[in-house]
Amino acid sequence: MISFIKCPNPVYSPSYLDCSTCTNGGSALETYTYAKIIDEHTKVSDLMELCSVEMISLLPDEKAFENKDNNNISCVEIHRQLAYGFELFLYYNSSLRIHQDTNNHFAIAS
Repeated sequence: MISFIKCPNPVYSPSYLDCSTCTNGGSALETYTYAKIIDEHTKVSDLMELCSVEMISLLPDEKAFENKDNNNISCVEIHRQLAYGFELFLYYNSSLRIHQDTNNHFAIAS
């Protein structure tokens, strides 16, 4: 997974990729935007003071980022991963009922 984080002050940490120029159109507005890869070792305490998580997304190929620190990842690479999308698999269980409404939204009930 990847998180996008906004901070009122610059963050100087190798685990935070500065995406301010990618998201603010090249101008540093009053906030700084960062991307951070989330793995099984990530803790809530890793979030810097006064920063807030704006969005969390799944990545199609987390292994692509497995052995890289954020200094070796570009905003373009993250964008490509997000644009590719991801697949969700549902393993059917006979005790589950799946309902589809007219807007193609699905609901699962047991």
